[in-house]
Amino acid sequence: MRFAIRGAFPALVPLAGLCLIGLAFAAAVPAPARGQKPAEDDALKRTRAQVKMLDDLFKVAVVDITNRYDGPPAAKVAKTIFTAAKEKHYFDARLLDATGSPQNEANVPVDDFEKSAAKAMIAGKTYFEQVVQTKDGGRRLRVATVVPAVVQKCAKCHGVKQGDLLGFLSYDVQVQ
Repeated sequence: MRFAIRGAFPALVPLAGLCLIGLAFAAAVPAPARGQKPAEDDALKRTRAQVKMLDDLFKVAVVDITNRYDGPPAAKVAKTIFTAAKEKHYFDARLLDATGSPQNEANVPVDDFEKSAAKAMIAGKTYFEQVVQTKDGGRRLRVATVVPAVVQKCAKCHGVKQGDLLGFLSYDVQVQ
């Protein structure tokens, strides 16, 4: 038995085939999960990597200085570096209290990001970020990373147990 295909139907067969191939291809490409953002842009990825590098270096330096030398706390050295970086317009960073009993009032979170970051650190988060649109159309990455009392010297000076939360580092870096 032969079927005769008449009218517009023969022209639709190749189109239907292309649609099926397209659907098969679309099904093979993973879609972001519900609530997940699409792939991040390269500039934001680079800026996150830059902040991670800065954070790792500052924390290694502070711990090494604390272990190696007696005298002024290593956090003072970090703050000196933060001031120089800000003056040169590289980035802005602050060492902030999350205990509620700062050793220096200058270490209290002041803006909405810092206050939210403090709450996140107290709740057990180790990383908190926000991408901010600037007035000139650019973007800044705000990041906070946890600072626990990692060595006994820190714990003793701050009157806490080793491992307890002291505060966090707050970074503000231009996305380029």
